[in-house]
Amino acid sequence: MGKNKKILVEIVQMHEFFLYLPLYVAEKFYFEEFIPAEYVIKVISSKYKTDDSAYDMLMGTARAYKNVMFAVCDPMIILKDVSTPKNRNPIVLASLITNYSFWAINHQRHNVTLLKDLAKFDKIICYREGTTSYNIARRIYSDGGIGKKIADFIYPVETGQELIAFANAAAGSIVLSPDLLGIDALLGEDDDNKYSEELAIGDTAEYSGALVTALMSRLEVYKDHPKLVSGLLNALQHAILLVRSKDQKVIAFAHDQLGNGEYSEGALSRAIDHNVFPESIEVKYAHWEKAVKATYTEWSEYLLKDALGKYEQYVKPYANNAIEIFNACFSNNRKQPTISSVEHSWIERNLFSSLWLSVLIIFNILNYNDWNSLVNIGEMTHTIMISLFSCITILLDSIFARLSDVYDHKPFNFMRYIYMSLITLSIDITVFIIFHYLYKRPNILWTSWLGVTGLIAIILTLCNTYHSTITNAYNKKIN
Repeated sequence: MGKNKKILVEIVQMHEFFLYLPLYVAEKFYFEEFIPAEYVIKVISSKYKTDDSAYDMLMGTARAYKNVMFAVCDPMIILKDVSTPKNRNPIVLASLITNYSFWAINHQRHNVTLLKDLAKFDKIICYREGTTSYNIARRIYSDGGIGKKIADFIYPVETGQELIAFANAAAGSIVLSPDLLGIDALLGEDDDNKYSEELAIGDTAEYSGALVTALMSRLEVYKDHPKLVSGLLNALQHAILLVRSKDQKVIAFAHDQLGNGEYSEGALSRAIDHNVFPESIEVKYAHWEKAVKATYTEWSEYLLKDALGKYEQYVKPYANNAIEIFNACFSNNRKQPTISSVEHSWIERNLFSSLWLSVLIIFNILNYNDWNSLVNIGEMTHTIMISLFSCITILLDSIFARLSDVYDHKPFNFMRYIYMSLITLSIDITVFIIFHYLYKRPNILWTSWLGVTGLIAIILTLCNTYHSTITNAYNKKIN
């Protein structure tokens, strides 16, 4: 091999989908950073646009597939009774979609609340056999007790053609589609309100929280190219976090690169709302278990138990890579405070709290009429108590603010300041009531004092909340 010759690595996907956005974002923004320089990555589509086809290309020995080292498809394919070539053992490296990302669209002919309600329709349009879409349609047919042949109920079409077929179908039809951009385009251009999104399959009890799409590879690739595997997992983890954040450059990329891209922002929001993308690329047993039970509903208890046990063979030995990468990625994305940032944050977040403390002290001092009276000794005690408590309030606020900054949690400013204000005012009122009964000061003076103090506290609290909210929004924008 020449000194500068690159190794071509192909990642075969079932077909190009908007929901494979983490893969495309990784290719666009992260491959160059994480993939070793001796490799060149190319994303290709499977020959027949099915999960079976993508898997066959990954495991195949034909010369045309010699560069295919990874596949993005439904990992449940490895549980089928298929023979794999010698020394080409499949493995599952990362999860990319962990909720059934299909939506049922109809002509508003039936009310749909449950998965079994889809059996009311005359025909269901889906992808061809060998796809997740077809497996869902087959389950609807099986569970619905439909009194006709499966071929008369399920109408399979080429991947990517389902919405076109649906638009030309009779009113009694329904379509299963993962094409969020196409769905939004169809509904957005439906001036006559003929179509309706009836059901998110991933929200049903049967299909929620299941592993739908994963990054698969072969054992020899994992052993012979560890840096490539690690780099690819790193790129995908960073990409999936960027996608989940709905970053504007992700939306702009989808807008420019994918069909019906003008609907990318709404489609991405819908995907996030339905928990399509996991936070971590780790393939978790709970997702595997749900996928097995959702896919192979007609299997015996023995076969299901065996399929669940395959997690130990195909997934678990390789899960540590994804776990370690997620932990490192998550740790690196936390903001690490510096001394200057702590000081800056303290001043920004506590400017009004400091002003509150100063006003309380000055206001009390100005109200002293007789420095030698027992009453004013009590007032001095009250001032000291309030001042000390205000200092504690500022200190607690500073701690909460820093924790919010460091761990990227929302500060919940409004409620935090309201709680602190209520505590302070409660102590303030309690002290005044005690002194009122002890020293019999005129009611009008105490009422005025309470009113003014409370008003100042509320105004300063709202100002502090507004200030912190604006600061957070500005920091988020510039970051």
